[in-house]
Amino acid sequence: MNTPLIFQQISGQYQNAEEMVKARDAACPMGRMGTAWNIAKAALFLASDDAEYITGVQLSGRRRPDVPHRKLRESATVKSRSQYLS
Repeated sequence: MNTPLIFQQISGQYQNAEEMVKARDAACPMGRMGTAWNIAKAALFLASDDAEYITGVQLSGRRRPDVPHRKLRESATVKSRSQYLS
């Protein structure tokens, strides 16, 4: 999501803010990051009578699986599924 918080938290991982936005836009299925307004409009629709037949929905801004993450934190460790199940 394109919010002021991402500029504070992760912009330092990129050369500049424009590079960050370009990389994050490329990783999104829609070709751009969503905004708070996108979420608000979806919530309004789901709360409206027009959504009366919708019983469940998942709003996802997940990354496209074919676009690699620019940088991972050095300290991050990835556990295998078996480690979580044991």
